[in-house]
Amino acid sequence: LSALVSGRHTKRQMFYLAGDITKVIKIKTCTIARDVIKELCGMMGLVSELEFDEYALYADLGKQSMPLPIQPTDYILDITTMLERQRIDYWLFFKKIVWFQPLRLDNDLLVNVLYRQVRPDVMRSHLLVLPGGQLTDLLMANVALLASLQHRISEQDQAPTRGQVNKLLPGSLSHLARPDEWVAATHTAWEKVASQLQPGQAKSRFLNVARTFPLYGSCFFPIKSVSDYRVSGESIMAVNKYGVHFLSSRTREVLVTYSFGDIVSTRKLRVAPGKQYLDLKCGNLMMVKVTRCETGYGREIAPLIALYSKLHLSQKRRAEQARGVFRADAAAGTY
Repeated sequence: LSALVSGRHTKRQMFYLAGDITKVIKIKTCTIARDVIKELCGMMGLVSELEFDEYALYADLGKQSMPLPIQPTDYILDITTMLERQRIDYWLFFKKIVWFQPLRLDNDLLVNVLYRQVRPDVMRSHLLVLPGGQLTDLLMANVALLASLQHRISEQDQAPTRGQVNKLLPGSLSHLARPDEWVAATHTAWEKVASQLQPGQAKSRFLNVARTFPLYGSCFFPIKSVSDYRVSGESIMAVNKYGVHFLSSRTREVLVTYSFGDIVSTRKLRVAPGKQYLDLKCGNLMMVKVTRCETGYGREIAPLIALYSKLHLSQKRRAEQARGVFRADAAAGTY
């Protein structure tokens, strides 16, 4: 008991990073989620509070349950003890949820984690916008380059075969060009770029290509329906530093966007069994319009929107302070 009270009780807890990379952290009774985030960020060469803000922990409770977000001030042992007492299997994950700061590629673990987190969004076509449902020459070239880079990342020394190319392409795009065209484009990218790189360098190049896509740095959530007339049927919500966007499920084109300045608050609610909703209250304190989204991911979306709003407000305040200092120095004749 005295060990518990004094914080000397410890436990070695495994945390999963993107791509099933694992790290074991020593947890004390006083360890909160923010402490773990700082330690894992330190392993990736991240040292500033602004960088820590971009990462979060959550508990994966298996396929039958939605992920459980862990708040920065939650005690880790409280979470794990509660789940173990209820005999619930769990895995604690560490994930980048905000993409606000500039991309850094100066740490091998950081590059590996970011690559393994971004690659699934590429393969699900979340980042790949098809204007009017059409595959542009530029997008085809970039997708072929990403395919060749993945091949090199898997430590292959020869150009990918036709069968390998098919597995390296996002499934929703492969039918938009003939197989021979995809093979030719991928082989061209392999010869000009991928074959010249080491696997680690190929991961960095993959991320540099991915960040040129408009939806890079987004978190994506399936939406069953939206009360906004501009969004018909099922859609995908993308939350990034530019706002909350509703995307076409077929083309990933943006149907409607709400800036963080527009969003006053959010509210999660359950109207009936199996029916979960998230309300976006937009406008100002004098006039508010509610956009209702049917989604089971409200527990993840609401805090993410709140975090982005907080970061935008902090950035605005820093900019205002900087302008104030500049004006004061200018008045004093410093500049």
